[in-house]
Order: sequence, then C-alpha cells, then structure tokens
Amino acid sequence: MQQILLLTKNVLSEEKLQKNLQVLNYEVFSTSSFLEMNKYSQINEQFLEYFQFVILSKTISNDEIYEILPTLKRHSLTIIRVFEAEPTEKGKAFLEDTGIKHWIMESSPSEFLREKMQQALLSDAYPVSQENASGTDNVSPFQRQKIEIKLANVIKHLSKQETEFFRIIFTTPSQPVTREELCERLWGDKTTNSHLSTLSSLSKRIELKFNKNGFPGSIIKTQWGDGYTLSNEFADQVMAIRRSPEIVTHLFNAA
Repeated sequence: MQQILLLTKNVLSEEKLQKNLQVLNYEVFSTSSFLEMNKYSQINEQFLEYFQFVILSKTISNDEIYEILPTLKRHSLTIIRVFEAEPTEKGKAFLEDTGIKHWIMESSPSEFLREKMQQALLSDAYPVSQENASGTDNVSPFQRQKIEIKLANVIKHLSKQETEFFRIIFTTPSQPVTREELCERLWGDKTTNSHLSTLSSLSKRIELKFNKNGFPGSIIKTQWGDGYTLSNEFADQVMAIRRSPEIVTHLFNAA
C-alpha cells in the first residue's frame, strides 16, 4: 500500500477525493495544519519520509504552494496539484514555474485517477535526464523500440488476469506490491489461501511466457514478507520503457 499526504485548507472538502483514493487502496492522510506549521518551521520532516505522494488541494493558493515547496522538495516525493478542470494556460505556466510535473482533476473517475498516480510515480522514479533526452542514453532508440516490441508481443499472449497482475507489478517501481494489495486489486477481496496460491501460479506462468519469448532468467521476484516485484535483471532490461508513462499506457491498453 502506498501513502499519500493530502494538503488542504479544509479537510471536509477533500472527502470525495480521499474516498476515491482509498478505494484504489492508497492510504491517505489529510491535514489542514501543514501550511501553518511550515510557516513557523514546526514541521518534523522525518514525518514526510513516510509518504510517496503529496497532493496539493485546490483550496491551497499558488502563493501558499510557493511557500511550502522548498520543504517538500527536500524529500523524494511525487508532488501532484489538484485542479477543478484541465489547467488553463495560466495553470500550466504555474506548474512549469514551480517544477510540479503532475496534476489531477478532482472529478476524475477512479481508473483514470489510478493511471495518473502511477504514471506520476513512474515518471519520478525513472526521470529522463537531459543526456538521455538528447539520445546519449545507454539504450539507443532502436534498442528501446526493440524491447518495446518484444514486451508487447509477450503481453498480448498473457491472459486477462496475468496481464493485470503484471501491469500492477510493472507500474509500481518504488517497492514490492504486497499480497494483500494484489488480492484487493485483482479480486476485490481479502487474502485467502486460494488467492495466494493463484498469485504464485500467475507469477510462474508469466515468467514462463516471458522466457519463451526472448526474456530469459527471472522476471518476477518474490520477497517473502513484502510481496512481488520485478527481478533486478528484468527491471534493468525494461528501465527505458518504464521511464515513459506514454509507452507503458500504450503497451497495456493494446493488450
């Protein structure tokens, strides 16, 4: 489960967004006191290490965001701004000026919200540097395209359940996905012996299909007590793909 710090000036106004995020199995801590505490340097910054995301409510003004950004940017946080509707040119200019790369609309449906959150996390976990953007990456555009084609070929041979299992693992870069979260997202149910057995079977079947289609070795790693994650070997192979949320979305939408 991933943790979100939701900064607002009115906790009650965030109930709908908080509920939508909790339905997606995020743990959400909503607070209206952060701005005031930050103003008087009363923030225990170790507290921020607990979170992967910070969401900035529409109730917080742009000027107030400028005040708290230095504190937030001292930590490895994916920062997301909330808008009522798609940002205007003024809103986009503000995002560019602050270096905030991600935004969501408070009215977004759950599945779109999940996709935006995971794309943001992937983008921050695998940033494309200026060097990489100019084509001097260790992986050439040709190699990247070759890996993308191989991945697409394997994914189209996965069952619907295998595809969803693999998508969850593939788009969660920062930590293993717990068995509890997988059971919730795959079946909307708590962990049972039957579900645990199916998770193990899914992992093995996916690995077999990847091995047969040009990806040798370990694909999904089981971390006992933690859950499932990509193996280091496979994660290295597909790192260039995971850096691009657009490619990731295309891969799984085409499946």
